[in-house]
Amino acid sequence: MALRAVTYPHGDICQYLTVWFRCRPVGGDARVNDEESLAVGWYSPKALPDLDAVDRLRIDTALDDAAPTWFAVPGQGYDWLPSGS
Repeated sequence: MALRAVTYPHGDICQYLTVWFRCRPVGGDARVNDEESLAVGWYSPKALPDLDAVDRLRIDTALDDAAPTWFAVPGQGYDWLPSGS
């Protein structure tokens, strides 16, 4: 889980909570279900494009059955989180 604080140019501050889960498909087909997505599909981890550090962390921890639950440590800076996180 990672908290991200973002300050917008007009001064509003938003803090985003990012949560990810380890899941397995049990049936059905991947498909676009609304106007938010252009395409969906299943990909081998080796076939993924370059990803930012947060997305890579999500995928790596989801694929590692021995990976512990991960939490951002409050007050600790992470190079890959926006400043203020």
